[in-house]
Amino acid sequence: MSTPVELKTCRKGLHQYTADKKECPECRAIRARRWEKNNAERSREQSRNWYARNLKKRREIRRKQYAENPELKREKQRQWRKANHQRQCEINRRWKIANPDKINELAARRRATKKQARASWADETIIKSFYAECTNLSKTTGIQYHVDHVFPLTSDYMCGLHVENNLQILTKTENTSKGNRTWPGQLDCQKGSVYAIFPKELTDLLND
Repeated sequence: MSTPVELKTCRKGLHQYTADKKECPECRAIRARRWEKNNAERSREQSRNWYARNLKKRREIRRKQYAENPELKREKQRQWRKANHQRQCEINRRWKIANPDKINELAARRRATKKQARASWADETIIKSFYAECTNLSKTTGIQYHVDHVFPLTSDYMCGLHVENNLQILTKTENTSKGNRTWPGQLDCQKGSVYAIFPKELTDLLND
């Protein structure tokens, strides 16, 4: 049988609290809020000093809170972006300038998704490394490089996939001249547009 909890009443007779506490927690909280209101600048200074002294501890507390409640983190981020729109735009702009490889990789991923050319088994880490290497080559050589699909994602004859073993790095000139018109093992009849080989009425019928 459990032992009944002994309760005490605060001096003002407003709250009850367990006997193991030295004072009423609710009265203490009310007193602290009143002090913060009357000493706003001093309270902010104390908070800044505490954060500076306990940065690691605060980060650990925040990580624990976000792990227990992921929606809390997303909501805080939404509120911050809404209140700091111009600053968020500047952060985004700087990030794009500093990470062109990531921007290119994300754009290629979106295009591949639209064309239904992404595969669930693709190794995203290797794919990202292609775009990082491409950006590094462009910076170090002064020549613009592109990440190209060996087998094009869309053409009149075939559809490749946005996967790591279908990627290669070419100069901009090589990639532009290649386009989606050439690939390894291509047949002579596949060179050029399908409309140049078969009547348009027939190709329209096949597409239907």
